[in-house]
Amino acid sequence: MIKNFLQYIKEDYNTTYIYNEIYEKYFETYKDYINIDEKASNAYSIRNGKVYIGLSQTFFKNTLDLDTIKDYLFHEMSHIVYIDNFDRLLVNNYGLEIKTKDELGYSIALTWQATKNEIKVICWQKIISEHYIGNFNLKDSLKSLQYLPDFLNVPIYGDNLDKISYNQKDKLRLETIEKYALNELKNPKYNISNFDKRWFERCEFLKKSL
Repeated sequence: MIKNFLQYIKEDYNTTYIYNEIYEKYFETYKDYINIDEKASNAYSIRNGKVYIGLSQTFFKNTLDLDTIKDYLFHEMSHIVYIDNFDRLLVNNYGLEIKTKDELGYSIALTWQATKNEIKVICWQKIISEHYIGNFNLKDSLKSLQYLPDFLNVPIYGDNLDKISYNQKDKLRLETIEKYALNELKNPKYNISNFDKRWFERCEFLKKSL
């Protein structure tokens, strides 16, 4: 049971039940190696030999609800499941970096790889959200990717692209992102059984490595 969370959870039996179910299944056995910290600001940090998933940004409204589970907890769990290079699990925020070049004192992203990585994380997030909560708005989640520093590198397609507005180009980039996500989800690896398998493999790695 997530005892330290219960004071924040909205008085909603379904929300409390799901939190407890998630914690007991995915964290209880490995709580000495990976746990949830409602006060931590970093999404993924390592302190004193333990991984913490930070959820402090969810406490602006001083409550937790099903959207919080989907948008924050499941998203960070999906980051862990997505990563194949286990050594990155031993670095704060997964050691994520964006390849850049310097132009006139500014760092400019070279590719849209960070966006593609985040799309795959959201695909895993969709799987666990639909399994435990029953719904997940893929399009809305993908919209958040427009704030990534490499968003302008997302390719767009169409005629007379040099004549359309920046807002129209951004809409086309989001269309490219959605098409990429839908194609990615065709991969049969995206299922809850595989999510669980990958999660516990990574927890075992943390147990042996921290």
